[in-house]
Amino acid sequence: MPSTPTPLLTRQESRRRAELGLPTLTTTPSPTTPREPSGSTTAAATAPPLLTALLSDSETDPDSSDSSDTPPIRQLLSLAKPSMDSLASQPFASVQVTKLKECPTLTAGRLDPLVLQSWSLACKRYQKHAAKTDAEIVSFVADAMLEPRLISWYQAGQARIDKLTLDAYLAELAQLVLEKNWAHKIRDSIISSRQHNCPFMDWKIEVENLNAILKTSSPTHALTNEGLKVQLEANLNKELKASLLNDPVLSTTLATWSIEAKERDDCIRAEDARTLRLIEANAAARASKRTERRDLLSRLSDPPRTSRTPTSEAGSTPRRNLPKLLDTEKALLNTHDGCTRCRKFYAGHRSPNCPMTAANTWPDAASYVTLTEAAALARCRRHPFATRHCC
Repeated sequence: MPSTPTPLLTRQESRRRAELGLPTLTTTPSPTTPREPSGSTTAAATAPPLLTALLSDSETDPDSSDSSDTPPIRQLLSLAKPSMDSLASQPFASVQVTKLKECPTLTAGRLDPLVLQSWSLACKRYQKHAAKTDAEIVSFVADAMLEPRLISWYQAGQARIDKLTLDAYLAELAQLVLEKNWAHKIRDSIISSRQHNCPFMDWKIEVENLNAILKTSSPTHALTNEGLKVQLEANLNKELKASLLNDPVLSTTLATWSIEAKERDDCIRAEDARTLRLIEANAAARASKRTERRDLLSRLSDPPRTSRTPTSEAGSTPRRNLPKLLDTEKALLNTHDGCTRCRKFYAGHRSPNCPMTAANTWPDAASYVTLTEAAALARCRRHPFATRHCC
């Protein structure tokens, strides 16, 4: 007869028997004996040790209230390579630091270059203040990662990862969690960045922060200080660039050049603000003058305006224009010392000296009648100095 396989006694089964006061399972059950809730099969007994451990940890008793603090290994393996949709819906991880001498914690969530930079700086500060050696620092910080797939990655290669230096651990972590060609994308963002209307120092700090991410996680793609200075000079706005070209800066280092460029940019912005205030004040003054009452001189200097006679509610009659002088009328006015402007006989003046000329007025067209010889003789008899022309 074939030998009866010995069932596997799992850790959870041992804890359950110890809590219930049951004797330790040492005898081999008969083939008709029912399988325990956590049971084991022949395949489980003959399986390799690693697979047996995975199966025993994942098959738990549904009636047992005892639960482990760590998630099951099979669950960790299922989260080791989640789908892209689940990764995109995850919130970003964060770095939690309580004290400088205590190990920082990386919470569960997605990792981007900015989160990875924060984690790198926190690990280096912890190594400095806690006086951890290069041989032991990785074993502390790697154990503080709470993302399930990173826990699975660390547990699968703990012996190898603990021997890495901190820089090597961070480089491998970046290769694991960051998308492909992320460093090229950040470098392209730095190269294509323009100042436009942004203050110089704010724009410079933004570009330096992107370059600092490359220095931390991908040093080969980072720009040097000289390269960063050339990049900033090439992408200044036209006003600041013209100022630096007309009056070059003697400083050659990035720090001193940035201070001089900031001072030039501040002066340009102050002048622009002053010009804008003057334009606004001028516009306000012009608007207020339109509402002020104009004096007599300003009204006389304006060109004459065509006046319109008021119309009645029932209707209006078309305006009559003063008729042009006839040749006979001109002859009568010349004969009887008349004025061609006011069109009166024996007026005592001529057109240049006429009061209507000074007042820029004309005789009333509505009451005007054509000049005749009879009207001239009637005026001659009434005028004391016109007897020489009277019949």
